[in-house]
Amino acid sequence: MHEPARSEPNASNPSRPTVSDRVMADNEFRTLFADRSRLLLKLATLLAGHKTDDSEEARAAATRKADGPTLDWTGDCTRPLLGDVYAQSARAEELLDSYGARTNLEWRRLRSSVAGLKLFSDVAYKLLHMSLFLPRYRLLPTTPDFKAETQAAFAFTCRTLGGFARVLLDCAAERGIPVDPLDSFPGTYAETLPPGELPQNCGTQSSQSVEETVVYLATAFLNVAEDGKFLQVRQRSGRDYGDLVPEPINEEDIRTLEETFHSLQARYDTYVADTNLESMDTDLLVLRGHITVLYHLLETGTALCHYYERHVRGHPKITPGGAPPVVDADDLLAVLVDYSITFTDIFIEQTRGLCHQMLRRYSVPGKIEVPVPRYRGFHVRPSTLVAKIVRHYGSRVTMRYDDEQYDAGVTLDLFRANEKLNAEKRRRIAGEAVNVLQNEDVVDRRSREEVVRTVARRLFEQRKLVLYDRMLSMDTITFPTEAPPEQYVVQSLNKLLTLGKIDVEVDAHVSFHGDRRVLSDIELLAEQNYGEDDFGNNLPLPEDLAYLRK
Repeated sequence: MHEPARSEPNASNPSRPTVSDRVMADNEFRTLFADRSRLLLKLATLLAGHKTDDSEEARAAATRKADGPTLDWTGDCTRPLLGDVYAQSARAEELLDSYGARTNLEWRRLRSSVAGLKLFSDVAYKLLHMSLFLPRYRLLPTTPDFKAETQAAFAFTCRTLGGFARVLLDCAAERGIPVDPLDSFPGTYAETLPPGELPQNCGTQSSQSVEETVVYLATAFLNVAEDGKFLQVRQRSGRDYGDLVPEPINEEDIRTLEETFHSLQARYDTYVADTNLESMDTDLLVLRGHITVLYHLLETGTALCHYYERHVRGHPKITPGGAPPVVDADDLLAVLVDYSITFTDIFIEQTRGLCHQMLRRYSVPGKIEVPVPRYRGFHVRPSTLVAKIVRHYGSRVTMRYDDEQYDAGVTLDLFRANEKLNAEKRRRIAGEAVNVLQNEDVVDRRSREEVVRTVARRLFEQRKLVLYDRMLSMDTITFPTEAPPEQYVVQSLNKLLTLGKIDVEVDAHVSFHGDRRVLSDIELLAEQNYGEDDFGNNLPLPEDLAYLRK
């Protein structure tokens, strides 16, 4: 048998993974990298002169360091520049990884600086994009001011890019890699665009299902908002955020939320954008803007959290060469938590209210009739779950029972229905207990406690009573002196009912009135016996009601 041929590294296409026993000489790879990273190194020279603060001394130092013009992030750190930095650093990172630079002592630091340029240029691009498009997003006002905080976060990423650029140039000098002078730099990265936009003359589409899609989007957003509760850390005092990562804040959870908001944005653009309804309801554009900003904020949060978890958390604060790291841990966490996470939480809460308004506006009234909870009626658990469904959607829903109306969004109001239910149960207990006493000789010479137990067991055998305490302990029951059996038996059974040791099944139903989307979830909850079994133990809820457990 012949050994399978091993492929040699393909210099014309080094991004293709290869398997080789050949060890490449350092000077050979240096020549290859120098040839393929010329534009990146020139961009790094430009970024290395980035102005880190407004002092004259800092500007002069940065200019001397870069031997070229000093960038002002407010005007010169543009999308074309950041786009090229990202593209060239991604290309260089792929080349470095193709030849194993991550595990090579001589090239590892250079590769790390290239990866830093790639990640932070991507974050900076998204922040600049948000800043430029703020008027179109129609965002609701926030405290703190979102525009100012976005600019501050952008300044941080630009300073960080400058730091990685300087490290890359230092590594290039150590490796003997030449850097072309800036005076031969091609083109310009200025982004001075004339005002105005093209005429909007495509017209609008007419769709019968737009309103259903709006209801779906609002509903989906509210469900996603429940998934984002781990982001609610903005009330935290102080700025020591290190113990928030990886719990409750971590890259995986932020990325999952990011993908969900991206899906919401795509669904809006597919089914709602450019429709008649969008042109008539200005709140739809506000909804779209908030979904888009949340998606971009989570993109930045994912990237920053990834960098902290992978490259900062648990790493020494001084690099092996004795220099401080390019990214300060406290500064990075401040941008991650105070900007990305905080504003995600703020905009989720704002948009939650907007979705409640839309669900009320596009609601379709309906009515359902469901049985009361089998275990002790509308006690704490079922009442809480029903009220939570109603509050989740922000719609007004009423429950009606025996000609009385209750606010289904208020737990305590639903408790009132239990008063009528329990009154009916007490009446039924009294009638059934008297029948047992009249038709059977259960008094005899037994103690009053034993008489009560006997009546309860007879009713249980007739399936007219539910026993939760088979022993029927009566330590807390005081029997009235010289009372006839009918009186002390009924009083004792009612006391056991109040204590939750027995129950009476009543074939009672209630009706709910309100938006059909809300009623659908209440009906689903009722089908699951309101999340509890016949003994009051928790039952798992279906996926559509998962938000009730969050």
